[in-house]
Amino acid sequence: KPLRYIGKGAGILAETLFILLLILLSKGWTVVRGRLSTQGTMILSASITFYFVAQVVALFWEAYMFDPGEVLYEFESLPGYAVMACITVMWIWFCTCNFHTLKLYPDKGRFYAMFFVSYTIWFLAKPITVMIASFLLADYYREKA
Repeated sequence: KPLRYIGKGAGILAETLFILLLILLSKGWTVVRGRLSTQGTMILSASITFYFVAQVVALFWEAYMFDPGEVLYEFESLPGYAVMACITVMWIWFCTCNFHTLKLYPDKGRFYAMFFVSYTIWFLAKPITVMIASFLLADYYREKA
């Protein structure tokens, strides 16, 4: 069981860093500009830190607060809903940064169009899957192995 949580922790770290990379690229970092503003960097740092902490709290919530006798999806808790809200907010921020960068640098339109479509699907896949699993599937379909 400890290895399971080590693996989930590594997944949380990887996903957090990937979201950081996506938002940095949507802001144009290393594509059209070499620096971000100090205010933008601070907001990004705080947002990514909040997302990481929400993920870790959801992991601990699952490890220590879930009743193993109940069939619960790992995101079917208050921290899990906070994580889904964070992902949605990060996606909105990703979209906003993407469109702002595209407006300032229209010559990068092809790259940012493909980038936006590809990673919008990635961003929304998890919240949509969680909503389907939480509200449309019967409990016995969601039972953990």
